[in-house]
Amino acid sequence: METDQTPSRRSFIRFSTITTAKAAVLSSLPIALASKAQASGRHSSFISDCLELIGGGGGGGGPPVCLLRGTHIQTERGLVPIESLRVGDLIVVVGGATEPLKWIGRKSYRKQTKERWARRLLPVRVAPAAMAPDVPQRPVYLSQRHSIYDGQALIPAKYLVNRHSISTEAPVDLDQLDYYQLEFDEHQVFFAEGLPVESFQARDLRPNFDNFEEYRALYGDDGGGSLQPFAPVLRRSRTSDKVIALLRIGITGLGVDARDHVQRVASKLKARALVLDSTDHA
Repeated sequence: METDQTPSRRSFIRFSTITTAKAAVLSSLPIALASKAQASGRHSSFISDCLELIGGGGGGGGPPVCLLRGTHIQTERGLVPIESLRVGDLIVVVGGATEPLKWIGRKSYRKQTKERWARRLLPVRVAPAAMAPDVPQRPVYLSQRHSIYDGQALIPAKYLVNRHSISTEAPVDLDQLDYYQLEFDEHQVFFAEGLPVESFQARDLRPNFDNFEEYRALYGDDGGGSLQPFAPVLRRSRTSDKVIALLRIGITGLGVDARDHVQRVASKLKARALVLDSTDHA
C-alpha cells in the first residue's frame, strides 16, 4: 500500500479537514442561537450572539459601568457636567430626541497618595477625535465595561484600547475617582463630550451605588433585572479569541476577513490613531 503523499496532496487534506471542522462549528451556531432569539435587543445581531455563545459573555463582579466626574453631557440646554445633572433633566439621545433623566447613580473610590489604582478601577481614556472628527470633542474617561455605540453595536471600552488614542489611565494626581451613571426608563445611547455611550442597563447593580437609598426614596423597590438593550452588546473573552483564531486557519490566504466586529472596529481605530500621531509629528 502506498503511504507517501505529495506536498500538494497533504496540503489539500489538511485544508479539507480544517474547512470541514470550521463548517461544522459554524453550522451549529444558528441552531444553538435559535433559543436565544427572544432575548436579543432592539437591533438584533448574529455577531453579538456568536460572541456571547463562544466566549460566555461578560458580566460578573466589579464596579458599575459609569462616566467620570467632569464629563459633559449633551442636554436640551447644552453641555452640562455629569455631576450637575438632576432627575428630570432632558438628555439628548441618539436620533436627536430628548429623554427625561430617571436617576443618577454615584460611586466613589479613594486611594492613598502614594498608592496605585487597582487596575479594575482605572477608567479608559478616549482622546479627542479618537472615533471620528470631533468624536469625542474632549477627552472622555469612562469605566472599562461602559459601552460605546459605533452605529451598529455597543462595545465595552476596554476592548477598544490601543494605547494610542484609547488607553487605560486615570487623570494625573487624582486620589478619588467619582463615577456617575445615568438611568432612563429604557436603555438609551446619549452623548458624553460628543461620544455616543450607553445608559444604565443592569438594574440588579443599583445597590452597588453609594446613593442607592436615594433611588429607593424616589421609586421604592421596583425590581431588578436588565433593561432590553438599545443594541447588541458585544463582549469578548480569551476563549472566544482562541476559537476564532482556530477558525481563521482554514481560510488564511483566501482573502476573507475572519475578524469579528469588535476586532474590525478596534483595528480601524488603532489605524486612525497612528495616522493622527504621524500627522501631529510631521
